[in-house]
Amino acid sequence: HMETHYAQDRWTNHYLASLHAKSLFKGKTVDEAAVLAQEAAWHLGGTPFWVVKILEVLLGQFAADLKHAPNCIWQVYTLSYGDLEGHVCAIVREVKAGQDRVRVLQQFAAPAPGFSKPTVKPSRAPEPIPEVAPIVTEESKAKARRRSREARLKGRIEALEHLLQDKDQAGKA
Repeated sequence: HMETHYAQDRWTNHYLASLHAKSLFKGKTVDEAAVLAQEAAWHLGGTPFWVVKILEVLLGQFAADLKHAPNCIWQVYTLSYGDLEGHVCAIVREVKAGQDRVRVLQQFAAPAPGFSKPTVKPSRAPEPIPEVAPIVTEESKAKARRRSREARLKGRIEALEHLLQDKDQAGKA
């Protein structure tokens, strides 16, 4: 309906503006984007320049799903209008494979039926390991007792030395 009621130049202007704004494929599924890419290339004359621009925007829109795609998917600078359909099909195939990978990973990350998802505890100091905790506290208690005993003995020795000095001074006087 729209193609028969609107002039060719309006469609060309629409695709030019959408490509420039990089919004041609926003909100579209990969299949819708593939059809739209071929339509846009036809309306823009099918020149290699516009084929490259269309593929750049298409790859940019679905880049998150193309993380594991082969390098040849990203090599669009030598393509012509005749190569467009095959390359768009390859992009669609790789995007769907990437979406399938994400879906599988999400299924494995989801809790099993009947189990709730584990809650993340707030970050804080780790609690001591139960087997090591009594040993650590017993060691620290023993060290504290030894230090207090040493301090008491040191205090007594100083007191005795002080008494001896007083006696020596009293005997000399």
